[in-house]
Amino acid sequence: MQGERIPSVTEIPIKCLGKWYDESLSDTRHIQDTKRQLENWLQKIDKTSLPGKLKIWCFQHGIIPRLSWPFALYEFPMTTVERMERLVNRYLRKWLGVPPSFSRVNLYSKSFPATPPISSVVEEFKVTGVRTTLLLKHSKDHIMQGVERRSRGTKWSPVKAIEDAESRLRISDIVGTVAQGRKGLGNYKRTAWSKADDVTKRKMVEDEVRKAEEEERRVRATEQGKQCAWVSWDDTESRKPSWKETMNTPDRALSFLLRSISDTLPTPVNLAQWGLAPDAKCVLCDCDRATLRHILSSCRVALKEGRYTWRHDKVLTEIASQIDSIPKGKQDGAGPQQIRFLREGEKGKPTTSPSLRTGLFQRASDWTMKADIGRRLVFPQQVAVTSMRPDIVILSEERRTVVIVELTVPWEERLEESHELKRNKYEGLLQEARQNGWETYNFPVEVGCRGFPARSMRTTFKALGMSPMKIKAACKKIGGEAERCSRWLWLRHKSCWLFQ
Repeated sequence: MQGERIPSVTEIPIKCLGKWYDESLSDTRHIQDTKRQLENWLQKIDKTSLPGKLKIWCFQHGIIPRLSWPFALYEFPMTTVERMERLVNRYLRKWLGVPPSFSRVNLYSKSFPATPPISSVVEEFKVTGVRTTLLLKHSKDHIMQGVERRSRGTKWSPVKAIEDAESRLRISDIVGTVAQGRKGLGNYKRTAWSKADDVTKRKMVEDEVRKAEEEERRVRATEQGKQCAWVSWDDTESRKPSWKETMNTPDRALSFLLRSISDTLPTPVNLAQWGLAPDAKCVLCDCDRATLRHILSSCRVALKEGRYTWRHDKVLTEIASQIDSIPKGKQDGAGPQQIRFLREGEKGKPTTSPSLRTGLFQRASDWTMKADIGRRLVFPQQVAVTSMRPDIVILSEERRTVVIVELTVPWEERLEESHELKRNKYEGLLQEARQNGWETYNFPVEVGCRGFPARSMRTTFKALGMSPMKIKAACKKIGGEAERCSRWLWLRHKSCWLFQ
């Protein structure tokens, strides 16, 4: 053209709309290039001197967005994407400080209690394929509407995934809004599939694909009785950390938390199972099976030496501090409200009067609290004569009301059992107090030894009059204190106990 020779595609590949074309007219070479790029990116991040959690942040916000475009352009086989994810898993485990046996379910499951919000490469590939197919399907160009994107291989197809997601959404329209968890009807709102526009439908299908991936991970989790025992923690408060909380957590503390939840710490039982120790006996009590549960909550020698009592008192001190911070005394009204006038054409927002907290502490102003820290509590004789010592006793002479708070720091699988035991323990004492003319309240609270408070903690704070935002912060502090103490118990589980 005008004396300039135009090279053919066999000599120089051509790039059009971000996609490269060579003489093979195949995506194989470019798929392999993307795979090599991913490995190079991971190696560059790994060679930096950043802490592990920052390397994970670089992967989530640097590599995952860069993979979305190749996934949208080239027809990746599912087996290749799975190999890429296995490569990523190896680096993520290294940066998190967990062993190679750490389950991929615990890496990516949204239900896992402590993993940072990391995206799965396979999940992002599926969502990208579905999104691209829907963009073609809903295009205003009639020619593009007839184009179907088909993935290479038979392991997964975006067209089939869209059909399944749309079928589930249509069925959800027939079923309607249902109650979920402990919340009642009307607490969940959903957009009807039949009334949604094209943009909303694309978003709903993408969310349904992600939900299907999470369901598949939950199914795999139920098959892993050891590493995924957390699926049975129905009574614990959610502690899913944000990126800010993850950055503020030391690497060793994060590693201990992840490995303790998945039971992959080098306990004597695990070392014997891995072939690294001749037996699984406990160093302290000579028990035949020294599991993590045995070390953190049921070793007789540790109990006799006061290790569990030390952790119990530390958590109890934090709970007493949070209870003491609740405002006491009767609340006055909200006071006169300032009238806000609107300009012409301005839309006003609905005003709601501030709700008044009506907890126990707002019914009187003479509340006194005693905590059994160091075994120094004496139960008020004017209420009942007993030798029992609850952990916390809160008293109001004005209202003739006594509140008992009893703390247990058990293994997370025993939260409900511990709650019933402590509730029945003080039933006779409270019956005697009621006969003496006192109004009684019994609040057994539990904090898992790995740092996960039970829902009874939230119920207790709410009944006493703490605001919801402060309840969330208080549960986080209490759980962090329990986890920190258990980490110290783990570090000292082979040596003599020194009170710190």
